[in-house]
Amino acid sequence: MLKRNLTLVLTLMMVSLVPSSKIHAQCGIGYTQAQANWDYLDYYYNSGPNVAPYGYRVGMSNFNFVSNGMEQSQNFALGPNKFTIATSAAGMVKGDNAMHTGDIAGYTGNDAQFLPSGAGQTITITFNAVVMNANFTLYDVDRGAVFTVSAADAAAAPLAVTAVPQGPTILTIAGAPFKTISDLTNTNLANTDNRGTVTINVAGPVKTIVIAATTLGADANFWLSDINACVTGTFPTNWHQTLNNQPFTGPTQNQPDYFLITPDNNSTYMMDPATGNVYFLFTDAAKTYVNSFAYDATNKFLYYISENVSLDRTNKQLKKYDFNTNTISVVLADVSATLGFPTFNAGVESASAAFYNDNLYLGIEGGQFDATNSRESIVFRVEFDASHNPIAACQVFATPSYNGSTIVHDWADILVKDGALINYNSAKNTNYVQSNYTHFNLMTGAATVYSNPIPGSKFSGQAGLNYSGNMFMIYDSVWDYNAGVISNRKKITKINIVGDPASPAWVGNAGDGSDPFRPKCDFGDAPATFDPNPVSPAVHERSELVRIGATWDREWLKRGVSGTDDVDDGIFFMPFLAPGIVSYTVQVAVLIIMARRPHFVPGWIITITTFLTPVRV
Repeated sequence: MLKRNLTLVLTLMMVSLVPSSKIHAQCGIGYTQAQANWDYLDYYYNSGPNVAPYGYRVGMSNFNFVSNGMEQSQNFALGPNKFTIATSAAGMVKGDNAMHTGDIAGYTGNDAQFLPSGAGQTITITFNAVVMNANFTLYDVDRGAVFTVSAADAAAAPLAVTAVPQGPTILTIAGAPFKTISDLTNTNLANTDNRGTVTINVAGPVKTIVIAATTLGADANFWLSDINACVTGTFPTNWHQTLNNQPFTGPTQNQPDYFLITPDNNSTYMMDPATGNVYFLFTDAAKTYVNSFAYDATNKFLYYISENVSLDRTNKQLKKYDFNTNTISVVLADVSATLGFPTFNAGVESASAAFYNDNLYLGIEGGQFDATNSRESIVFRVEFDASHNPIAACQVFATPSYNGSTIVHDWADILVKDGALINYNSAKNTNYVQSNYTHFNLMTGAATVYSNPIPGSKFSGQAGLNYSGNMFMIYDSVWDYNAGVISNRKKITKINIVGDPASPAWVGNAGDGSDPFRPKCDFGDAPATFDPNPVSPAVHERSELVRIGATWDREWLKRGVSGTDDVDDGIFFMPFLAPGIVSYTVQVAVLIIMARRPHFVPGWIITITTFLTPVRV
């Protein structure tokens, strides 16, 4: 998310398609085809101090954003699986680009470029879990170069490698089970020429593939295409609906289907997108803003970052708000140091995040090096151990930030839903012609881009997702979002709950949005027969003046049916009345009503007053 003053939006759509490479091998039972597509990944490298694109200069100091260690071991997603590309020497990686244009069908678009500097240097691809039918293409093997490609299974036993050259070819293929690929003709090929092209396939189950530069030749440059393989597992659909996060229902009204949101300040609210109403939850006073929201509904954690007005490249801190204990903590002091990926000019600030399939998807802004060089903005998938500690990360998506001096990508936000990453791009130069939505398939590597058909109007903003699976775009209002179309605008209105302390003002426009959220409620102690439907219990949302009992209980779920299971949830006997003629404020009738039916309008004040007949005892 970047904080910018933007104009209003129209609900028009334009679609452009970015096809993925054709995939050759079919997958057996229990496996699904996946692709790592270099068109939507960033193969970063150590470009040197103050050297484009990964260097930086501050005052008189030069330094690198990408270290040799980061360059030489990078993790990439392959569907729900992942793989590591490790190089044996620094300087071999030259990034991903479209410099080799002589692509063959099925392996098109950007490729990863390598330049070995010594014979025997290696590139090792290691899959986290074994895959089947791993395949890719090597481009521009020429000028007397010789490469050896070998593979092994999980027990390190050698596997047969198949190497098929593009015909006509200058290459000689030999060896078993490995393959040696040689240019014995010492031909100098242009980047448009495919005579030095060879397609590699390993049937598997394969754990590692090693590409060794046996002989450098006069031109050691070569390119590695997209990587395809059959992987176990898939991405779940309707994953957010499998969580214990469903809004409650009632006979007269249903609980709103909320998600989390922040304005341009350091406070967090929940939003009802059906009305545009927002309700205050908490403030993190550490800095001016909170950003990059990702809500784990299983554990009730909101992952986020804190930031100030000016971008701080040294801010690499990931934070967490625990709704169970209402406490703030630092999850990682430095995401780069712990998880091994770079951050750039903005550190972790002004970017995006989402939570899906028990993983945190964390965006990092790329930014601009100079008027002709820029970096890519990247999303990393962060995994956790059983104690909720981040333990590993792999890259899932990347897109260029600038084209020369023209900004082409400015993060509003991301969502991850049903195996797709939805990228909200709010880029603005003189107008919003670069603003768009990209729906990226995490399994196939394919993307659909919905471009802005009216450049003078705002088209993209912050992202929200509710339990029902509906997506939203939020700015000064909230719009329904679906496949590039925004509609049904509702103005944002902050609701103050009667009886609660005054909440912070809603400042400016939405700063970041996130995933489905159901707040804590106040449950009654009525018997289970009163609540036959688990999503329609006796319950109401937060208010100090509307409650079941003497206090308002903050609970995720009903914990029992007696007066001692929860905190003062009801009156389980009728107290004796004192003798004489008295006036009582009777709360029992209200309690009975509230114990049977849900109420979801915060701030209701219910008082029933009656005069009782004299009682003599």
